[in-house]
Amino acid sequence: MKQKRTERTGNARDGDAPGPASGITLIVISAGEDEASENIGGWLRAIVDWEEGPEVEGVPSWRCADVRLWWRWGRQLQEDCLDDRWEEETGEKVKQTIHLTRHTSKNCVPMVTIHAFGNPQLLWDEDPPEGGTAGLAVPPAPGMAQWYRALVRLAREAEIQEWETHLEATHRGPWHEGPAMAIELGSNEEHWRSGEGGALIALLVAEELGLEHRNPFGERGALR
Repeated sequence: MKQKRTERTGNARDGDAPGPASGITLIVISAGEDEASENIGGWLRAIVDWEEGPEVEGVPSWRCADVRLWWRWGRQLQEDCLDDRWEEETGEKVKQTIHLTRHTSKNCVPMVTIHAFGNPQLLWDEDPPEGGTAGLAVPPAPGMAQWYRALVRLAREAEIQEWETHLEATHRGPWHEGPAMAIELGSNEEHWRSGEGGALIALLVAEELGLEHRNPFGERGALR
C-alpha cells in the first residue's frame, strides 16, 4: 500500500526557518565510492515510482513530483554549487539540496545522522580538509529539526532502536549557495550496506518530501 504525507519543507515549525516557496528539491547520490549512498538511493528508487529524467552533466536523473534524484559518480565533498549547476543545465530552480551519504565513526555504532554543511570553525586562510569554504556555513535546509524528529519516530515505529539517531554539528563540504543538508548512514562498511539503515533513510526522505511511497517496514514491506 502506498502512503502519502503532506509536504513539510516549505513550512516553519518549532523554530525551523521557513523555506523558499517554489522550486525543486535536489537529492544527490554519490555512486561508486560511497556504498551507503548507493544503498539509500537504491531503496529510494524501490519505494517511490520515479520517471526517468534528463542526463545532467552526463549522469542520469529521475523525477517524482517536485523532487529530482541525481545519480552522480564518486564522493561529492569537492563538488561545489551543485544546486546552481543543476539550474544552469535544466532551468529548474533548486529550493534545497539533500546529500544521502555515508558516516564514519571510530566507535562503529550503527547510526543515522543529519547535519548542515560548512566550515565556520576554520579561519579564512585555512584549507578545508573535507571540501567547502573556510569560515563559512551553507544555509541549512528548511525544517531540519522536523526531519530529525521524523527520523526518531520512524526508527521507533520500525522497531530498529539499535540504530542511533543524531543531529550533528555543521561540518565539511561541498559548498552550496542555497539551503542544503546531509543525511548519513554509518558507521562502517557493514552499516553502509544495511538494508534496515538504507530503507529507514529512504522512508524518511519519501515521507518528509510528501512523495507517494511503499513502506519497506510495513506488513507487506521488503523488510517484513
